[in-house]
Amino acid sequence: MDFDAAAATWDDDEQRARRTQAIAAEIRSRLGERTYHRALDFGSGTGALSLLLTDRFDEILLVDTSPGMLAAAAGKIAAAGPALAARVRPLPVDLTSHDPAGRPEPGSVDVVYTSMALHHVPDVVRLLRTFHALLAPGGLLLVADLAADADGSYHGHDEAFGGHHGFAPADLRTALSAAGFATAEVSTVFVVRRAVDGGERDYPVLLAVASRVP
Repeated sequence: MDFDAAAATWDDDEQRARRTQAIAAEIRSRLGERTYHRALDFGSGTGALSLLLTDRFDEILLVDTSPGMLAAAAGKIAAAGPALAARVRPLPVDLTSHDPAGRPEPGSVDVVYTSMALHHVPDVVRLLRTFHALLAPGGLLLVADLAADADGSYHGHDEAFGGHHGFAPADLRTALSAAGFATAEVSTVFVVRRAVDGGERDYPVLLAVASRVP
């Protein structure tokens, strides 16, 4: 998918908006009542998820490699005014690469969350290890992503797709453990309904919650 080209209309999808709202609500419940200092939103896209969570963090870093998506996010932030612009910052950096340039300092992030981005990443464990390094001891990681899609039909329309066809809960737990996180809790947070082969199919979205082992 060309995310730069899709950025202008990305937020127009009603089901995507409902999915984002459901994920934000579940993240809120997992954060409890406290306010955290810094969050990192990996694969942040247009910032739709983070803009629903701004009251829970002093600062949010919107991390994405798509200039178009980050430009859309920057436009929304600017429209909201300077107070929000001082706290929510688009960050064009590739956390999947070996190049550490532009990344936050290790241990400087309290919460990392990501929505529907992990299945696009070839080396999942390496990225999770990067999250582990960025998080402060006891920091929280929340991963919302597609449940295992056995026949790959969710991305069947995208011939260029080269990622993972979702994740089984056990596989997510194994990957998180390999990256150094404590045992993760995995639950279904939303169900996407799509037209496939003349009918409709349901695709669950999972939320895995894990903490950084000190």
